[in-house]
Amino acid sequence: MSKNFERKVIWVLFILLVIIGLQGCAGTKVPVNVKSEQQVEKDVPTIANMEAIANALGCVFAPETCNKKVTPPESN
Repeated sequence: MSKNFERKVIWVLFILLVIIGLQGCAGTKVPVNVKSEQQVEKDVPTIANMEAIANALGCVFAPETCNKKVTPPESN
């Protein structure tokens, strides 16, 4: 066989391999990231409690800034 014919055969095999490889990706479906109204309503309480969450984190990392609870003394 001549070199020219061998090159053509190699190119044809390469192109077939690429086409077969691309066919494996063609059937997959990518899910669409769409939130329903119920999911949006679930997110709202978290956003509404953002101040409380920030205060809790502030107390964890800077306890001197928190309001200290005073417990009444126990009576016998």
